[in-house]
Amino acid sequence: MIEKEQVLWQVAQQMTLNLQANTRKLADIPVAELENIAQTPGIFAVFYNGRELGLGIGKTDELAMLYVDAASQIVRHLGQPDTGATGLRRSLAAMLAYKYDLQAKPRTTDEEDVDRFDNYALTEESEAKLTDWLKDNLYISVVAASPDTIDQLVPAMITSNAPVLNLTNNKNNQYGAEVKRCRKQLTAAAKAYKA
Repeated sequence: MIEKEQVLWQVAQQMTLNLQANTRKLADIPVAELENIAQTPGIFAVFYNGRELGLGIGKTDELAMLYVDAASQIVRHLGQPDTGATGLRRSLAAMLAYKYDLQAKPRTTDEEDVDRFDNYALTEESEAKLTDWLKDNLYISVVAASPDTIDQLVPAMITSNAPVLNLTNNKNNQYGAEVKRCRKQLTAAAKAYKA
């Protein structure tokens, strides 16, 4: 068991180096290319080096890994202006809401949808602002991985890098509580939203 964990750790470290070496600005990647990436087994990571998010990022010019997931999820996270469908966009919206006056609303009007406030969406104008910010500020990188290893490698990448916007199974994330606190503020705003 220890040997398997050691191998996973070493693979995760090498994948991290490969991801860091091959970043591209999101604005330079057409949606059609994101769709192609989603069809190829692998892992993608999101990087950022500005100061607007806080969370200990931007102290140097070095890109910091914000998020990692299976490449099959890249379009859902970055190729569609639908904050209600992805925790990555919800977290980014929460961290940027005050500065950019992002307005949260319930994901649906279906009262049977118990997660419609926690999984808030944004108004159309706010979705556009967030999408523009993502394109202007985020960097993306992808590495290939065999399909049968992705479910093991993503958690290993999360453990070894502690990306601040991976909120699940990320015990080393020292900023997770802050991101969750900001998300609760947008959940409250979604509950108070009047169309």
